[in-house]
Amino acid sequence: MHSGHCAVDPKRIPYGSKVVFPDRACTAVDTGPAVISRKAARLCGRTASQLKAIVVDRFFETKREAIAWTNAHPHFMTLQVFQPGSQAEPSEL
Repeated sequence: MHSGHCAVDPKRIPYGSKVVFPDRACTAVDTGPAVISRKAARLCGRTASQLKAIVVDRFFETKREAIAWTNAHPHFMTLQVFQPGSQAEPSEL
C-alpha cells in the first residue's frame, strides 16, 4: 500500500472503488481483520449508528501524518464511495 490507498471490507466496498475523504480520494486496495471486524467502530462508537459503521483504514506514509490527520478530523464521518467503472467517479482532490 502507499499514499492514496485504503483498506476496506470487500464485501461492503469492492476493491478498486474510490473512497472520497474530505481532503482526497483513495483507492480501496486492501483489507485486514480489524477492518472486517470493524474493531475501531466497536471500540470508539457511542451511538447505534457508530457501532454499526463500516471501517475504512486509510494509509499514510508516516505515523506523524496519520496522527496529524486523526487529530484534525472526526473519528466518524460520511464518505462517498464510487465503485469501479462508475460513471460518477471523482477526480483526484
